[in-house]
Amino acid sequence: MFRRYKEEDIKSIVSIEEECLSSSLGFDYYFNDLNNSLARHYVYEINKEIVGFISSVYDGFTLEILNFAVRKANQNKGIGTIILSLFLEEFIVAGVNSVSLEVRKSNTRAIRLYHKLGFKIVHERENYYSNLENALVMQKLYEPKVDLVNLLGIVFGQKKGDKYSSSFKEKYLLNYYDLYDNRVDSLKFNDSKFISVKANWFDKFIFNGFEKNNIAVLHLNTNLFKFSSSCYNVLALDDKKAYYEFVLSIDGVYGEDYASKNYAFLLDNYQKNKLLIFIVKDGQKIVGNLVFLKYHNLFYVTNFCVLDEYQAKGYGSALLNALVDYVKQANLCDIYLDTFRDSKAYYIYLKKGFKQIDQYFNLLKVYDVKD
Repeated sequence: MFRRYKEEDIKSIVSIEEECLSSSLGFDYYFNDLNNSLARHYVYEINKEIVGFISSVYDGFTLEILNFAVRKANQNKGIGTIILSLFLEEFIVAGVNSVSLEVRKSNTRAIRLYHKLGFKIVHERENYYSNLENALVMQKLYEPKVDLVNLLGIVFGQKKGDKYSSSFKEKYLLNYYDLYDNRVDSLKFNDSKFISVKANWFDKFIFNGFEKNNIAVLHLNTNLFKFSSSCYNVLALDDKKAYYEFVLSIDGVYGEDYASKNYAFLLDNYQKNKLLIFIVKDGQKIVGNLVFLKYHNLFYVTNFCVLDEYQAKGYGSALLNALVDYVKQANLCDIYLDTFRDSKAYYIYLKKGFKQIDQYFNLLKVYDVKD
């Protein structure tokens, strides 16, 4: 169990510090921090025994890790990875911008762990410790939530004022107004066939007649992912004709012209290495795909779909398993996606280890314009 520390935990924390770090912040320090709103200290229990802890300071934007240790008898079992992963999840949900720490330059095992969780060395402090050993300053940065909400527009579109646009004239994607941080009741929408509006607020008067969808932004630390067994092989896109048929079967409801443009958009960006596409087949037929992109130090899922008649048979699990393996092999650990709030998919993601970090409204109004 991972939880915030209590007064009765302090002796165990100090004991672990002295055993693993050869020094301690001391009982009085942790006792006084019980009423410190900036202090964020956590312990990890196994069978009601505290085997690890992590102490930190958080100001609402930046997080500084002070001490982090696992009892020697419990080391080399992956516990440190779990503790640090659970710890980071607490703060990404809260909206942390950056996490920093110092580590002894000789502590290669800890440095490898921090690298695995997305930390990078940003500075070296000479003679930092009592034995005059140097300290490495490491930092993990997070993308602003508003950028995550608008990631497709940032990567594939162009922004002018509050409007994202793309050469791909899709109903729902890349041609939308970004109202995430602004009230723009002066905007006029009657000059476009299709309007998609992303906002973190909803004004019934301004958007009367718009279709309102509540979208959740989810995050996964791959070290907390719950794998499911699957007997299906996941492949990189290898059959363009079969993939076109798959896209047509998904998007044909909007018309073949729309599906063709979507296919061309996906294939073009796949060939330019902007998008990665995983597929899963039943025989020679593509029955599911997972489309994602790499952006800075994260991966973002832009499309994840399995044909209706093939759902709940392990195809989706195979695709997610392959994605997590791919991200880990890239020495990264952060995956993001968005999905309809309270949908079946939303609860499946939560069971897999994803956590909701934000939500917004996607407000869509379709104008019936005769050419």
